Amino acid sequence: MKFKHINSLDEEQIKKIWRIIGIRHKKPYSLAELRGDGNWHILESPHNAPMNADKQLKKIHIFSTAMDVLKYFHQKGFAPYCPYSDIVRDKQNTQEKDQESQNNILHKRNQIRRNVCLNGKLINKRNLKKNEILINDLSFDGAGFTPINNWDFKKGDTVYMTFTLNNSRASEIQRTLRVKHITNKIIGGEFVNKPRLDADLGFFLMFDVK
Repeated sequence: MKFKHINSLDEEQIKKIWRIIGIRHKKPYSLAELRGDGNWHILESPHNAPMNADKQLKKIHIFSTAMDVLKYFHQKGFAPYCPYSDIVRDKQNTQEKDQESQNNILHKRNQIRRNVCLNGKLINKRNLKKNEILINDLSFDGAGFTPINNWDFKKGDTVYMTFTLNNSRASEIQRTLRVKHITNKIIGGEFVNKPRLDADLGFFLMFDVK
């Protein structure tokens, strides 16, 4: 079976992942599977032995996010790989899964939202005021933030924001956001005209490991 390292995948391939293999010394030690309950189930051989067809696997952990899986692999010294057949369109390798389970998994992936603490800046299109902001939560589709200095926002405002991810590359992200709700000084909104693909943000939300 052919494998690809997680870090070599683009955002479209990331969305197709439902299995992650933990590799050490070129041998598989751990299997993480995204199942119908929306959680990642970790399976391993007894006694920390490499996996093979002759050994029955035991359920070791259950994690709610892929990022938690990668943190676990990182702690165990496993390199994360996924089967190549899982991320390519190949009718011969199509997995026969229950359609309802697939819908649950897809819904969970699309709802990925991460609590963060990121510094950023924005310009409000309505009054051209500049603000420094602290981003509190982040997803593919939107963000929540708190202004640090001047505060003058209304529901429906369009703002142009720039912020830096705290990943190894300190990736700079630029987005246009439409304000949807304001609670005290916590402002939330959705991104508009966002790029179809953004590998940096995708890796950060799903797989970032310090």
